[in-house]
Amino acid sequence: VILTVRDPEIWLAGCRSTILPKDIDQPRSWSFQLLRKCIGLQQFHELFLMNCRRVFGENMDFTDDTAMLNGFVNWNQNVIKTVPSERLLKFDISQGWEPLCKFLNLPIPNCPFPHVNEYNELRRLLKLEQRVLKFSQWILPMLILFIFAYMFCKFLL
Repeated sequence: VILTVRDPEIWLAGCRSTILPKDIDQPRSWSFQLLRKCIGLQQFHELFLMNCRRVFGENMDFTDDTAMLNGFVNWNQNVIKTVPSERLLKFDISQGWEPLCKFLNLPIPNCPFPHVNEYNELRRLLKLEQRVLKFSQWILPMLILFIFAYMFCKFLL
């Protein structure tokens, strides 16, 4: 088991600005919900929250930073307590290839360790998704209204 370790405060800041904003569990407009279901994001969202609750606890309040930090720390402590030490690598990516390859019993590659920070790319994609969904939640009701108006006019003529 490879447990990627990092500073809890940095972890929380990254989550808040990407995958776990404080309002993740809040109700959205009906058009937003409908659009999310139509393009298949609702199932992904529900699966994501289910997995988060499995890790942090069924009653996790995603708006509570202290609870989130405690959940993160408790998860790491539980993994460390549960997994036998000979089967566990507590891995900080700043360590590079050596501890990872040693643990996996693999040779160290002849290339630099990929210190890719995908935070910016993930943030860009999430902002794009939000813009598309926000725009679409206005288009969908307008489209429905247009169809009803068209059908009404057609019926009158």
